[in-house]
Amino acid sequence: VGPAAVRQHSAQWLALLATMPVVETAQTIDYGHGTTRTYTSYLYLQEANVAVAKGLVWTVAPLADDEVRHQLAELAVKCYRKIPGQGPVAVALGNACLLALSQNGLPGVSALARVRPKIKQSNTQELIVGYITSASQTLGVSPAEIEDM
Repeated sequence: VGPAAVRQHSAQWLALLATMPVVETAQTIDYGHGTTRTYTSYLYLQEANVAVAKGLVWTVAPLADDEVRHQLAELAVKCYRKIPGQGPVAVALGNACLLALSQNGLPGVSALARVRPKIKQSNTQELIVGYITSASQTLGVSPAEIEDM
């Protein structure tokens, strides 16, 4: 298996992960005497599958082309989508995507700049700014220039 095949199949898997629905399950419990409560749980990926997805991100990161970078960015946005009462869908996987993009040269950092306005969490915004600032120093351009690309 060569780099081109890994890129192609990884892009397909990343696209699948980015479009997978978050499954909402409602459970109503009757406590008796007319008291019932409905609890809602949300599931995107089982924890073991998150680990596998992170492995995929780490595997494809050094081989990323435009399509893979696009899919990494889309998956990052998906992972930071907020679930009511729980928080982001999959923080660890989202962090892996952001780090992979930050380590992918100027095209990856430009993708980070495009992802930034789509993610609402302030701590994640700060993480992205840190990656952009670090990359701008390494690449010899200003953070503003990166965000304009």
